[in-house]
Amino acid sequence: MMEQGMKDYELYVWMGMLAPKGTPAPIIERLHREFVTALRAPAVKTFMDTAAIEAVGSTPAEFGRFFREEKVRWAKVIKDTGARVD
Repeated sequence: MMEQGMKDYELYVWMGMLAPKGTPAPIIERLHREFVTALRAPAVKTFMDTAAIEAVGSTPAEFGRFFREEKVRWAKVIKDTGARVD
């Protein structure tokens, strides 16, 4: 992309686990704990490494910030480019 004059081009795929708004904090904490435990399991780690997937396992608050930032980022891209989904 740099060769095409797009020096600031950045694109990546990410996945995250979401829960409905208003989910009680203890449930969020439990889901997070179990999810991170699963990410650390040897079989999951081997699969992720083989597939070149970086498992972050951030906290719910960190992921929430990231998610909100991504919404703003992609809303701007859509607005600036006029992208549509028909």
